[in-house]
Amino acid sequence: MNLPIETERLILRELLPTDDEGMLALNSDPLVHKYLGTAPFTTIDQSRAIIDMIRGQYRDFGIGRWAVIEKSSGDFIGWTGLKFMNTERNGHINFIDVGYRFIPKYWGKGYATETAQASLEYAFTTMQQDTVYAMTTLDNHASRHVLEKCGLHVVETFDYEGETLYWLSITKDEWLKQRIGLPDFAITSQERISQAFLDRNIFTFHQAIDVVRNLPYGRNSNKADLTSLFRDQCGTCSTKHAILKKLADEHHVHNLKLIMGILRMNARNTPEIANTLQASQLEYVPEAHCYLRYQDSRYDYTKKSSVPADFEGDLMEEIEIQPEQITDFKVEYHKKVIADWLAAHPAIKYSPEELWAIREKCIGDLAAQL
Repeated sequence: MNLPIETERLILRELLPTDDEGMLALNSDPLVHKYLGTAPFTTIDQSRAIIDMIRGQYRDFGIGRWAVIEKSSGDFIGWTGLKFMNTERNGHINFIDVGYRFIPKYWGKGYATETAQASLEYAFTTMQQDTVYAMTTLDNHASRHVLEKCGLHVVETFDYEGETLYWLSITKDEWLKQRIGLPDFAITSQERISQAFLDRNIFTFHQAIDVVRNLPYGRNSNKADLTSLFRDQCGTCSTKHAILKKLADEHHVHNLKLIMGILRMNARNTPEIANTLQASQLEYVPEAHCYLRYQDSRYDYTKKSSVPADFEGDLMEEIEIQPEQITDFKVEYHKKVIADWLAAHPAIKYSPEELWAIREKCIGDLAAQL
């Protein structure tokens, strides 16, 4: 296996015999077994037996579930990854299944989505699989939500050992389409943004998307100069999508739209801000978020793990803007939205300035944890 894999916040590596205490902490928690129909572990020997079994899968099939390590703490927080299923499920045998399991105190942070996306990339690029499958119980809504965010779709339900399960799948073509989704073109323009990409040996629009997507989240030193992304080696939703829109404009791809959406930024779609919202006694804060739209689909390249499904259910309004409007126009529009929202919610006793300060704290939380 080509490990370790690093995501924005996590390290995925082989499960080792020294992970026995972590696996016991995971599998001894009754919450973890809520949808599994199994009893919690009670001994370290059970944990060691599971690790031995998975390491046997590494030897026999060249793949198996991986340990997940939180970068910020170094803690073992659960497992994720791919499994070669050599026993029959729903009429299928010898297929690749994606799954994950985390210690409950790490739930709600987006780690399942982050690792499942990395697992799919490994399956379709390193392993060259044609299709990846998954299964989950009908009442495990959180797991189904994660899988669908990653692009899997419910094919049908089936019965297994007396329980009805969802059967989900995603093909490599489907994964590739959702990963990029936008038309590709060679970068040939002599204009400034195009030259900035060419100077860095980035020759196509799809290559540009990958480079921008993989930049860490962070505020830029000069939003008015979109090439500051390259100097700062980071970007925000505004600068990342504005530079891609500008690149498309320089090649006369004018049906790619830069969109500013006003959304309910909450602990579900942005787990990093949960503590600030709780301390401020707010369910959400109206936030201005930039992304792209092509034809009838939205595309979000803010983070490697970003997908429009993260926020689409929380959209309040959206407007088309131009790259030059991500500075003063966006800020003034956003501040007016906040003032109007407070006026419509008199029970919230913050002034517009105070709520803006809370919003700034949320953005700081987001940058600090990415």
